[in-house]
Amino acid sequence: MRCTWVLVIVALMWLGASLAQADVRSDATAWPYPVNQLIDSTYDDYDPQIHNGQVAWEGYGGGWDLEIFFWDGTFDGEGNPTGIAPLTNNSYDDYDPQIHNGQVAWHGKEGGSDYEVFYYDGTSTTQLTNNAYTDWYPQIHNGQVTWYGYDGNDFQIFFWDGTFDGEGNPTGTTPLTANSYADYYPEIHNGQITWYGEEGGNDAEIFYYNGTSTTQLTTNSYYDADPQIHNGQITWWGYDGSDYEIFYWDGSTIYQVTDNTWDDRSPQIWNSQITWCSRVNDGDWKIMEAHIPEPTTIALFGLGLLGLGAKLRRRRQS
Repeated sequence: MRCTWVLVIVALMWLGASLAQADVRSDATAWPYPVNQLIDSTYDDYDPQIHNGQVAWEGYGGGWDLEIFFWDGTFDGEGNPTGIAPLTNNSYDDYDPQIHNGQVAWHGKEGGSDYEVFYYDGTSTTQLTNNAYTDWYPQIHNGQVTWYGYDGNDFQIFFWDGTFDGEGNPTGTTPLTANSYADYYPEIHNGQITWYGEEGGNDAEIFYYNGTSTTQLTTNSYYDADPQIHNGQITWWGYDGSDYEIFYWDGSTIYQVTDNTWDDRSPQIWNSQITWCSRVNDGDWKIMEAHIPEPTTIALFGLGLLGLGAKLRRRRQS
């Protein structure tokens, strides 16, 4: 009888596992670890961002407008997530939080007419902008924030270096651009910033701020957009006259990473390694990767070429 019950239990466990995997795609394996629901409410929550196990998102916190929420990554003794708190509780919408090292930046429709940029330092929230124009889509890294905002004529790029005065008011906000065309979507890493601007009014070009001065990386008649930066190296996608290709700047030289007859878009970069999506042969979109080999690998490759050349010379002489 005991063996029968053991068999029944095993069969039920197998059935449960099978049912749990019934909707798993053929090209994937079922996730074997717990999944935690961070918030349980009757309202919608959107667009989570994560860094170092901490999460920020926007959600309807019981009212008619969107608020910003933050989870500090902690759990209680039973493994349930704790440490969830609203960073905002106001009468206007707050959008698109970005998080790095427990610090969060977002934009909110303060006053109901234009958007302003806000910053949470892990303890309290500071409003970084306060004007009659729209400032939005901030990006944050190491407590420094960049965004683009309207100046009365077009959009410009702004940078806050993370400093405060003696009374706790944010200082060190600098416009990185002051021109007659629109600049969009800056990205920041270690105080260095990249963005694209509609220089000339006909197409977009890539710009780079190194912490001191700004350089225009591209000057052409094609559209270059959506740059990403890491350790002073930048990647973006741009038009080549027939389709969109991936480009990479290593700090001195611009390389065209792809050269094909289909579109390549949305690159991301980390330590000289790039990934992007590519519509290979104008079919399905595929994920691609490219990286600069380690110096040792390059040296070995070079030695291999030298050896091959020597071998070919010996063959000719014989």
